[in-house]
Amino acid sequence: MRRYKNITIMIGKITTFIYFWFPPLLLCAVIFAFSATPNMVISTGTNDFILRKLVHMFEFGLLAVLFYRAISRGTRFTLRTIFLTRTFWLAFLLTLLYAASDEYHQTFVATRVGNPTDFFIDSVGMIIGIVLYIGVISSSWGRKWKSFLFH
Repeated sequence: MRRYKNITIMIGKITTFIYFWFPPLLLCAVIFAFSATPNMVISTGTNDFILRKLVHMFEFGLLAVLFYRAISRGTRFTLRTIFLTRTFWLAFLLTLLYAASDEYHQTFVATRVGNPTDFFIDSVGMIIGIVLYIGVISSSWGRKWKSFLFH
């Protein structure tokens, strides 16, 4: 009987790990695949430049939110205390390291360039993403739908 209890606990831990960590790891793989694509053009001219920068902000904002969600595992924070938490800084650091590795990775891809400006834009997207996430789940609407949408 004890053996089955241990297996059930182990399966629960594995399921929880997959539930929280699979989304950010999957997004890392998607970002890596897009970064490895040479000659990527979304649009033309100025529109292409603006769209690329917005995509950078969005993808790394989402990655930061997914890392934050995985690290916090449902712990509640408010906008007032978010910057004081280890969870925020760890999620920010993990995403920052991935953004740096992404820009470095692009230096090895033909027609792509690792750009410090993109790294800065990624960082801004990370902060915006986590702050919006906390703002939404802290709101009355977010608390009502939190279990359905985020956890």
